[in-house]
Amino acid sequence: MLAEVDVGYGLGAAFAEDPDGFATGVTLGVGGKPKGWPLRFFGIARLSFATLSGSVDSGLEHSEVERDVCNWSFGLRVIAPIANRFRFLVDTTLGGTQVESGATLGGGAERIESDDGSFLVEFGLGVQYRLHYNFSVGARMDIAIPTGLETFDALAQAAGASSDDAGMANLGWTLSATLHF
Repeated sequence: MLAEVDVGYGLGAAFAEDPDGFATGVTLGVGGKPKGWPLRFFGIARLSFATLSGSVDSGLEHSEVERDVCNWSFGLRVIAPIANRFRFLVDTTLGGTQVESGATLGGGAERIESDDGSFLVEFGLGVQYRLHYNFSVGARMDIAIPTGLETFDALAQAAGASSDDAGMANLGWTLSATLHF
């Protein structure tokens, strides 16, 4: 079994205004190593949060956009030994995302809000260093692809951002601490 906490930086590249901010997550897993194999396989459940903010300058107007993103997913983690206490990990999970957005338009003249959800495909890559048999630290990068968020983001459009500027994935770079049971 494993229990992991990660904290770091998130970039909302799937949104037209490219907001960024604090990202955190929790991963729980159950699995192990088949006899004779160097790889370890875990079924995992992941819950992550990001608080993102960005701004849009459109002509004479300045708008601020905030996004609270909550992702939950289930999938597979594979851990491969690199050398001695170093490990490489790959996660592939499927789940959902919920995004609560708010925009302050025209320097505070108006406030609009929206709430949206989507199916989520998530990939994670990372390294871990085992400090102890039951504890490791690491770093990871996550790619979260919300497949059903509207291509045309009405909130970002109202703030002055072009929906054509939205990418397909949100990114996260975090440091992690993992307990191994």
